[in-house]
Amino acid sequence: MYKINKSSNQLRWVILLLVLAVILPTVCLLWFMTQAVKNERLALRQKLIDFYTEQTQTLFIDGPRQYWQQQRELIGSQSDQPPSQFVSNSIIFSPSQLTSAIVLDSNRNIIWPKFSLEDPNYPPDRQTAYDKLAEIWETEFSKKDYSQAAERYRELASDKEAPLWWPATMAQARCLQKTGQSAEAANTYQQIAWPEKIPPGCQHLVIQARLALLELYKSLPEKDFAAEFEKQITIAASRLLDLDTPTEVFYLTRLLEVCSKTQLVDKVADDIKRCQQIIEADSVALEVAQKLNNPSALENWPEGEFRRLEIRDTVFCCRWDFGKCQVLPIASAASITDFWQKITTELDDKMVFCRVVDETGKIIAGQPETYRGRLVLFGQKFLSHNLGKPFPDWKIELYFRYGIFSAAARRQRIIYFWTAVLVITLMLIIMFLSSRAILKQAKLSRLKNDFIATVTHELKTPLSSMRVLVDTLIEKNYDDVNTPDKYLGLIAQENKRLSRLIDNFLTFSRMERNKHAFDIAPASPVEIANTAVAAVQTKFENESVKFDMTVLKPLPMINADKDAIVTVLVNLLDNACKYSYDNKQIELKVFREDNFVCFSVRDNGIGMTRRQTKRIFDRFYQADSSLSRRAEGSGLGLAIVKFIIDAHRGRIDIESKLGKGSEFIVKINIV
Repeated sequence: MYKINKSSNQLRWVILLLVLAVILPTVCLLWFMTQAVKNERLALRQKLIDFYTEQTQTLFIDGPRQYWQQQRELIGSQSDQPPSQFVSNSIIFSPSQLTSAIVLDSNRNIIWPKFSLEDPNYPPDRQTAYDKLAEIWETEFSKKDYSQAAERYRELASDKEAPLWWPATMAQARCLQKTGQSAEAANTYQQIAWPEKIPPGCQHLVIQARLALLELYKSLPEKDFAAEFEKQITIAASRLLDLDTPTEVFYLTRLLEVCSKTQLVDKVADDIKRCQQIIEADSVALEVAQKLNNPSALENWPEGEFRRLEIRDTVFCCRWDFGKCQVLPIASAASITDFWQKITTELDDKMVFCRVVDETGKIIAGQPETYRGRLVLFGQKFLSHNLGKPFPDWKIELYFRYGIFSAAARRQRIIYFWTAVLVITLMLIIMFLSSRAILKQAKLSRLKNDFIATVTHELKTPLSSMRVLVDTLIEKNYDDVNTPDKYLGLIAQENKRLSRLIDNFLTFSRMERNKHAFDIAPASPVEIANTAVAAVQTKFENESVKFDMTVLKPLPMINADKDAIVTVLVNLLDNACKYSYDNKQIELKVFREDNFVCFSVRDNGIGMTRRQTKRIFDRFYQADSSLSRRAEGSGLGLAIVKFIIDAHRGRIDIESKLGKGSEFIVKINIV
């Protein structure tokens, strides 16, 4: 008992050490996971900050600075052109964010756009000339004598070089139109509408003449109104007009009004669009020019820097100095917003979103973050940087999207979790297999100890019996003369029993070393059955066994080691005898089934449970392992049977019911 308890305690300590070997690494792994998840947020945050800081420098600072520098160089290369043409080519009709511009000379005087129609170079006798026209106005407007008025206007316009020629010719054409002389009136308007050169102060007369021609051509079937209109709007859209800015805006506006009342909208759509651009650009330029028409307006304005100007709408104006002139390019708030919005779109992704804010903190570009369809008012800002020139007081702000770190940490936590589950599972499997191996080894060791005890007991019993019988014969301690023969028979019986035990042990030993060789050859199943029956016949007779053998012929030859199969049947018949206690009935049946010859051994013994039938072929296993068991044996017989059958590539099936007996069916392949 002391040894048993000691062995159990040692096994318990071994199992405990295995458990500790699993628990300690598991605890360490879980601690590491916890620390790793805590550090994951910080590590990811720092990586994102480093990455997006570089992206911000490239997209929001270096990129815009390079873009506006290229725009400056492009505009500077065309600054030697006339102001109107220069603004049109380099700004209004160029693919840039700029919509208009102000042009100043080297003394910071605005040379484009022009503010009024007054011209200091106009001749001083202008008033005298208009006094002469006033005398004829009474004839035209009071007396309504248009023919006489037209004749008198023609006399005043006889000198084409005189300043009075322009208003007098315009008045003459007006009177001719009133008298119904449309063709002559049209020819007169043509002289004013398309002159080689427009003298100062006469731009409004040119515009009136052109617009009058359009109205007049509508009533002249011999004239092509569409051709005249296309001519005028094409020239206007090409900005080939030498007109003052207010006059140009008025003329283009009236042209678009005329166009809206005709069927030419689609045909001149591109020209209409260009005219609209000119009107918008000139209007904005006039408003900005009036606001900046002050020498102090440009003081303390660094070159290359945009400033906000509040006119009719908010615009942004920059100052570029080209030496011989200065250009103040103008961009609308919408174009600046669109410029920054495109850049923020390039940076926005699943990780971050960004905003551009001006010097007042107003959002210029970028939208508030939404999460699952809901507006998130405040994000987690991690970077704020000044944009520098040309927007020095503006900032770019970067925000981490809502829940980005939680999602990343959650993903990493899932990875760690499943990694831990895998590692712990592997450790548990290893612990289970190790424990199972240890338990199996301990059990095997215990079985071997039991086997040694059994072997000792099994060998001691026949030896003791033989010793007693031999001592009796030596001492001649007997009275009956038949006693020696009887004792010699008993000694022979015990000797056979001892031989069978030794054969089983030797067979088991060879099985352990896997050195058992079989002589496979065609053999007669009937002969094998008869040999096995002869081997156990004496025992069956001594124990009053009711034995029956049935052979269902014809039976083919089988591929087998004859002696080995005889050993199988002897073991099965011997077991049937040992485990059938009262009124023993054993049956051996030989028959064919498909490609097998079957040997069936049936008894009416104690039977087995389903669990016992699964373990019956284990080494050293005995169905009845109690100390009071009646059957002798070492638990190797059926293990040897299974080994032999497997070596023959056969099968052995068991049908057993507890208390009703068992049937073992051995199947061997036929030749």
